[in-house]
Amino acid sequence: MHKIDFDKLLKDRQPKDIDELNQILQEEMLRLNNAPRPEFCGVSSDQMRFLLYDPFAADSPFGFKDFDPAVLDSCPFF
Repeated sequence: MHKIDFDKLLKDRQPKDIDELNQILQEEMLRLNNAPRPEFCGVSSDQMRFLLYDPFAADSPFGFKDFDPAVLDSCPFF
């Protein structure tokens, strides 16, 4: 699990209120969740969520490749 280094994160950004701090933290969490993870073979945490819980959703990064029907007709097991 990633740990956020608050000192480094807030070094150049000084939030004026709690809402601005929440926005900064939300941006950092989005960055971390979309970063490739070596323990997932380069798949991000967000992509892994789709793979585990909703692999066939319309916005899932995983799915079946569309083939030309003529190509499928030439395959003996289709």
